[in-house]
Amino acid sequence: MNFTIIYQEKKLLPFYTHALKEYHKRLQRYCKIQRLSCSSTSDILKKINSNSYVIGVTIQESTHTSEALANYFSRLAVTGQSRVQFIINPSNELLKHCDDCIALSPLTQNTGLILTILYEQIYRSYRINLNQAYHK
Repeated sequence: MNFTIIYQEKKLLPFYTHALKEYHKRLQRYCKIQRLSCSSTSDILKKINSNSYVIGVTIQESTHTSEALANYFSRLAVTGQSRVQFIINPSNELLKHCDDCIALSPLTQNTGLILTILYEQIYRSYRINLNQAYHK
């Protein structure tokens, strides 16, 4: 699968950048993943690909277990949705362009933490779906 994560944040704190690099390295064997930082809603709209399945990451939706999220990603792959774009904290205008929404936590969190959790959950989903141990 190809994942693109779109967010509005000028600069991430160094420890988030370090964590994201580590998960990016781990995910390379399973998928392609990239982050796109945009400065405005209009910039995000330009990045939305009509061939992608767009998922808003909000706090308004119900949360999923790791197993349920792994199953969700697996269903997307089986139904031919090989390109997935996530929009972190989408505005109401951006929500209109989302095919679905998920929540990683009911808590309000900064963008760096949401990105890190999302990367971690994508990695965990692959490990679950392939029946591989997550913890070393």
